[in-house]
Amino acid sequence: MKGLDLGAEDYITKPFSVRELKARINTALRRIAPEAQRIELGGLVLQPDARAVTLDGQQIDLTLQDVWGYQAQTDASRTVDYHIRALRVKLGEDVRQPRFIQTVHGSGYRMRKED
Repeated sequence: MKGLDLGAEDYITKPFSVRELKARINTALRRIAPEAQRIELGGLVLQPDARAVTLDGQQIDLTLQDVWGYQAQTDASRTVDYHIRALRVKLGEDVRQPRFIQTVHGSGYRMRKED
């Protein structure tokens, strides 16, 4: 409940199924207004409707397949962490001073505004 009190629209507790995660993501995407379909954070541009991500004008190919519609090779409770790590590598992030993805200890992750 603390996350909701702090401004989150939804949350999911562990353990969770990939099916539930996918349903919650789809529900959240339906709430996005058409004008919010393009998210810009400095040089990072997210276009959910086009399923496209660019960094400083260069397209980044992401391999997230139907929200993990395949059998994970790792502990399912760490799946999001592993994918965030892979995403950070593709974005050239320094974990100690992240440019885009900030870790919120005990809660998860959030997009970081550039200073």
